[in-house]
Amino acid sequence: MVISHLNLDRILRKTVPVIVFLLLVYGSFLYSYYICWNEIYHHHSKSTGIGLIIGNILFILLIYFIWLQMFLVGPGFQPHVPIYKFYEDYRDDYESIPPPDYFICTQDGYPIYCTMCQSIKIDRSRHSGDFGKCIGRFDHFCYWIGTVIGKQNYRLFMQFLIWFQLYFVYSIVTTSVFIKDIYRRRNNSLHPQIIVLYILLAFWLVIVFALFVSHVYYLWINITSIEEIKIKQHRRDKTPDPQAFINFKHKGERYVLRYSSLKDHIWNRGLHENWIQVMGKSVFFWFVPWRGPINDPHSGDLKEQDYYVIVGDYFEEISDKFKQHFIERIERKDYESKFTMGCSDVGSSDV
Repeated sequence: MVISHLNLDRILRKTVPVIVFLLLVYGSFLYSYYICWNEIYHHHSKSTGIGLIIGNILFILLIYFIWLQMFLVGPGFQPHVPIYKFYEDYRDDYESIPPPDYFICTQDGYPIYCTMCQSIKIDRSRHSGDFGKCIGRFDHFCYWIGTVIGKQNYRLFMQFLIWFQLYFVYSIVTTSVFIKDIYRRRNNSLHPQIIVLYILLAFWLVIVFALFVSHVYYLWINITSIEEIKIKQHRRDKTPDPQAFINFKHKGERYVLRYSSLKDHIWNRGLHENWIQVMGKSVFFWFVPWRGPINDPHSGDLKEQDYYVIVGDYFEEISDKFKQHFIERIERKDYESKFTMGCSDVGSSDV
């Protein structure tokens, strides 16, 4: 029986997190029983053996706690954004708000609209079939964890990788301290389960470290995993640079400008600002895993709100460098078109 790509994807989404969970339990058991209990407790120091077991349990509970939070907190769902009111005499029977100073748009200058959510998409959001909603700064679906990573739980994801690595380092270092004595005491041999433990620890440390370094790089230049995948696909296929468009307001007029989504990292505001956006301003919560760094969008009477109030912390700001770059291009008339409102006032569909 041939398994379709879609069915295989569904199977992996459900089974991979279970396998990771069981391997973590198994590795924890090997370390606690064969290293801490059988060897250290009985042949070296009882207090050290018990202490290392307690440390192992605390690490595992912390990792599971972060894992659970990523599910409970969720990736962060963008608020409902009404259609943009480009003119003062806009129809009153439509729910509408003034447009922001700039937004990613189609080539004709209209905002991207999600027909599933019946909402304008905020910049960098993406519709998730798993949740049936648009996710703010959608990063990726993590097969290892089993959930979507977005703007709200991205900090938890980074903390998960950090504490996972520290757990492996803790296990490898404490095992290595006693491994020579264990080897000599067992007549120059090791229990097969200890060898399995070393293989598991080394394998997972390499995998998690590589994943962590990748995401530090993404954070450094402020791109998402999805954006990086698209960049790599275009480089591999050697297709022309993918073009994107931004509707930009300058001196009371609106302009449509083209930019390269492959080369122009318009969201990169520098390492410090990029880091704060993801990890928050509190150094304490960079390491203490508790919720996400952003607040839920404000709710209330739309007539008293604008785009920035509705979107709140989900707002994505382009860099000052590119703001100035777009202004300079407009002033020298290097733009696609001057935006004028046509018949359609909803925006194009792109789910």
